[in-house]
Amino acid sequence: MADDRLPLIRGRVTSVDTYEAPQRGRVKPRIPSLDPQLHRSQLIAQLNAIEQAVQARPDIARDELATREIIAVTPTPGFQLAPEQLDDARSDARLVGVVPDTGTVLLDVANANLGYFRDKVDAFADDTRSWTKSERDGTATVHRASERAVAPVESIRLANLADVRGPALAKEALVSNRAYWFEIACRGGYRRPLSDTESTRAQIARQLYRITGSTRSVDEFIGPEQVYFFRGPLSIGRQGSHED
Repeated sequence: MADDRLPLIRGRVTSVDTYEAPQRGRVKPRIPSLDPQLHRSQLIAQLNAIEQAVQARPDIARDELATREIIAVTPTPGFQLAPEQLDDARSDARLVGVVPDTGTVLLDVANANLGYFRDKVDAFADDTRSWTKSERDGTATVHRASERAVAPVESIRLANLADVRGPALAKEALVSNRAYWFEIACRGGYRRPLSDTESTRAQIARQLYRITGSTRSVDEFIGPEQVYFFRGPLSIGRQGSHED
């Protein structure tokens, strides 16, 4: 006899349990034990190096419409970064993603100065913004402002090809003059201003022309936060670059 609630299923319902989602225990992030002032000095030096590298870069080094930078933040070995702590909507610094094998966080930033992250670093090193918390086991732990964003960072720098080329290509040695199919995820998407997608599309077209000499259009897919371009086969024997 079929149950009245399930008319297409033959059988008998003997009991009903209400589903409850399993409750995940909150795991405390591990924070490296380090000298806050020394750590600040090291990170500020790296941030200054980023800004100096951008200022010294020749105008012809990249597309004339490219104004943003991709930043790679690498964790201290044995620790994990908190990606949600590293971007900043007010400063137009967006999280791009995390490199699975290394835990490196990629950021798309509008300003190479990274002032918002400098503020986090200063707050972390400020002793007046630290506090002590008593744990259940009776131990006392010292916490600092912005510690989840700053403490696990080993290095922060401009991203390179190895950081952004994805897990499939990262595992393969690229061979010069061999043709490859490719997919590039860029700034844009239907939730973003139309100008973002149009600017990216123009940059892609110009860079492909510089690499191949062809004006053939590429296939694209417009997602919510990114626009994806597909093209192949393309030889990597000639020099070219795209930075968005």
